[in-house]
Amino acid sequence: MPFCGECGSEIKKENHFCEGCGRAVNVAVAAPARNKAADGAVSSFLKNKKMVLIGTVAALLTGGFLAFGSDDVSGKSVPSQLTPKKAAAAGSSIKLETYNGGFFTIEKPAGWQLVTAGQGPTLGVWMRDPQEPARQVFFFGAVGPVYLSQQQKSIDQQYMAMGGYSVPWSDMPVVSPPTASNFLSKWNAVTNSRIARNYMAELPQFNGLTIISTQPVPSQYGGGTTELVRALFTLNGKVVEGLFTTTVFETVPFVNGPGGHQAYALMFMGVTAPQREFIHAQDPLIRSLSSFSLSEQYVQSYIASSREAFAGVMRAGQTLRETSDIITKGWTARQKTYDILSAKRSDAMLGKERLRDPQTGEVYEFQNGWYKEYDIHRNKFNNSSLQPIPDNDYDGWTAATLNGPNHVYIK
Repeated sequence: MPFCGECGSEIKKENHFCEGCGRAVNVAVAAPARNKAADGAVSSFLKNKKMVLIGTVAALLTGGFLAFGSDDVSGKSVPSQLTPKKAAAAGSSIKLETYNGGFFTIEKPAGWQLVTAGQGPTLGVWMRDPQEPARQVFFFGAVGPVYLSQQQKSIDQQYMAMGGYSVPWSDMPVVSPPTASNFLSKWNAVTNSRIARNYMAELPQFNGLTIISTQPVPSQYGGGTTELVRALFTLNGKVVEGLFTTTVFETVPFVNGPGGHQAYALMFMGVTAPQREFIHAQDPLIRSLSSFSLSEQYVQSYIASSREAFAGVMRAGQTLRETSDIITKGWTARQKTYDILSAKRSDAMLGKERLRDPQTGEVYEFQNGWYKEYDIHRNKFNNSSLQPIPDNDYDGWTAATLNGPNHVYIK
């Protein structure tokens, strides 16, 4: 049976218009073969889990960026400057307060801006600190489709160029293989797509993304690839660290025709903060993320107005708690060498170097290359004992830093 090239609905032979979207159906494309394993994963996501975001297989397979809508973030972001002493305390000073959004509740960091948009499968939440936008918590229900090969993307573009129906996701990036780390690396390209722009003009941006570590974790949805990703990126001239997780899976295989070879990301979630404070900030941010819960009345009303696929949806909130537990366990079990690697890559991104005073234990930050000149003329400085931090000195690499030129200078 033919299918509508616009919305994917089945078209009866006698119809000249699609019953799903009303478009003329003189041109229709055959439906690509479905990935049964992926269907099972989506079905599990929809029917067998207590979850926060609700969606249908049909919605996932017809090109929806199931995340934000159009609410604006109020106020103007003004970045703050952290002193070294405040850096370690900034994360632990994050206080949570109950926010009641009417149909949901969440323990929101006090003073933070909260953006919600959409409903049911399009529901998304993004929270950030107006004084330091690098501090943020977010989740997106489902994102996609993205391409699994450049060949498929070229086929869709050629199909449209030859007069075929528009493929709404034709400007989505290629994510291959379909892993969380690869998806994260293409996130900025996703946000620049027409689908994303139609939902919200502004989305989180991860510029200069550098992956620190990836940790495979069990999928909660019966299929796909799930990873916990630790990464650095830049925002407003600062290096920011984050923990991210999502499940990415193939939904449609390659069929050598338009509309194939696609993947989706379910429950894309993340917490971020300036790199120097992230070790301390991650705990309250993850607790905030895990506290999100929809009201049962909202869930039941949505089930009542939805298709049969929603009949198995249970009480909301469990998915975020389960995923947050995965993030917490992964962070707790991390290798400390990755903390050192994070600090080193942060310095490289900023063009900085750290030196330690072995007598006081204090760590100073300078422009990269400063030590070479200092080492030659160290007796001319008010502090002549500075040394590079050994590669395996965990305390040295994770210590708060002092502004070097303000403390070490020529006598």
